[in-house]
Amino acid sequence: MASNETRIQDFFREVPLDYGLLAHLLLSLLPATGKLRLRRLDRMEWAFGQYQVNILLITVGQGAFQVPLYWELLDNRIGNSSAADRIALLQTCVHVLGKHRIGLVLSDREFVGHVWLKWLKDNGLNFVMRLPYMDQLYARRWTIEQCFQNLKGQGFILEVSHLCCRHKLCKLVALVSLAYALCLSVGTVAHVKCAPIARKNHGYYATSLSRHGLNILRQITRPATSPHEPMAQMVDALLRWISCKIARYQPTKIVG
Repeated sequence: MASNETRIQDFFREVPLDYGLLAHLLLSLLPATGKLRLRRLDRMEWAFGQYQVNILLITVGQGAFQVPLYWELLDNRIGNSSAADRIALLQTCVHVLGKHRIGLVLSDREFVGHVWLKWLKDNGLNFVMRLPYMDQLYARRWTIEQCFQNLKGQGFILEVSHLCCRHKLCKLVALVSLAYALCLSVGTVAHVKCAPIARKNHGYYATSLSRHGLNILRQITRPATSPHEPMAQMVDALLRWISCKIARYQPTKIVG
């Protein structure tokens, strides 16, 4: 345990991460063609003692498959983002995706303002901001709410972190985002091919795709699980594919 803790500390202290390459890796888990939705420019926030954490984050995907793409830690204590913060974040996403792949930018009503909206319009990006008469369209934001719930508390408990260093916390968000994307991928493939999610009496699924994937990963890593079971083989194939993607993007050194 002590050696594992030391390796983790070394990782956060010494290993540099290329967040642009990580964004490309996360993007590779999405369909290679078709329009994508940037859903939603939003903030995650929590407090650790006197330290206030505010993360401006954007997800990307199609339908229910939404993964974190890029994020920035805000400097101010109240957590409000400026138009410059939002534009800088979205410029990075446009650089990674290309304008041709962005079908819609979906955002909350707190992210409004002449400069910000003018930038979206001038750059030819279709957008929807949360307004009372757009509830039906904006209801599709629920996938990002599920993403935030999983990242912060249900499954990955990001908000219990004691990290106060901005650079280390940014790395932690990167690792959690990658883990979330992996669980979402496993849950999506399993739901379609071998282990569909049950529906409750009211018609909604009993669990989210990411939680479904997390439960499957927990199950197959138990000692009693045979590696020859279909579920284990499916996960192994997916992990091999992701490993090939990681090798393609030339990751930085691995501690240990």
